[in-house]
Amino acid sequence: MHGIRTKEDVRFKKYFKMFQEEISKRGFVYFLDHTEAKKVCFQDMVCIDMHGWLLPESLADEFEAIFLKNDKVQWDYTPFVYVDYEIKDSQLSFIVRELESIDDFYCKGKEYCKYISEKEITTASLPVIIVQLMNLYVAALKLPEMSISPKHALVSAALKPKDIRICEEIELFYWEIFDPHIEGEPVRGNIIDDLVDIANDLLQGIAEYDSRRIANAVFEWRLGFSYHWGNHVVDVLRVLHHIRTMGENVFLEQRL
Repeated sequence: MHGIRTKEDVRFKKYFKMFQEEISKRGFVYFLDHTEAKKVCFQDMVCIDMHGWLLPESLADEFEAIFLKNDKVQWDYTPFVYVDYEIKDSQLSFIVRELESIDDFYCKGKEYCKYISEKEITTASLPVIIVQLMNLYVAALKLPEMSISPKHALVSAALKPKDIRICEEIELFYWEIFDPHIEGEPVRGNIIDDLVDIANDLLQGIAEYDSRRIANAVFEWRLGFSYHWGNHVVDVLRVLHHIRTMGENVFLEQRL
């Protein structure tokens, strides 16, 4: 059977096949390295928690030749994941934490892109944007490292600065030091440019995800987080926090 290199019981093979069919809907193939002791008989299957490689379909043939030889090169491929299972109300489901973290990031990314493209950003709505950006940053830290498909990246739809509506009360431009470890001249930033650049990096990965190239989506998100959109998140959060707190200070002064 595809993804197994040892002789296994037919009941386990049915369980494993069910899992393979489930993740194939997401564009992945699973390669089993070993199982653990958590074993339960369910219907005509034997359910066991598993450890192995979760790879995009486009790498399956390449990896299988290495996998069957049990070549040490297999450890260059990622991620190596733990698969748990749950039986509830006579239904079997699988739990893969890495996929859950990817799905969570995808949902947060879509929510952010939809919000900034459809809603006017006002001083009252700043907390919403701040929470979304903070959630994206935290969720990005949980994204797994993944081996990617050799296919070229998709071209996604892109937002333009004119697509973002910000009320006149919010000053768009701000100043910052480009490298906080080096004393230098401040450079000018723009809130709209930050928000748009973040969205377009996210949209690139979202397009990959929607095309079942989820490993490629994770690669796009992780790369941008380290070198591009993550920097914009940190920059604009500092400014939005300042604007929000300045508004609170004005309110307090009026009350006093």
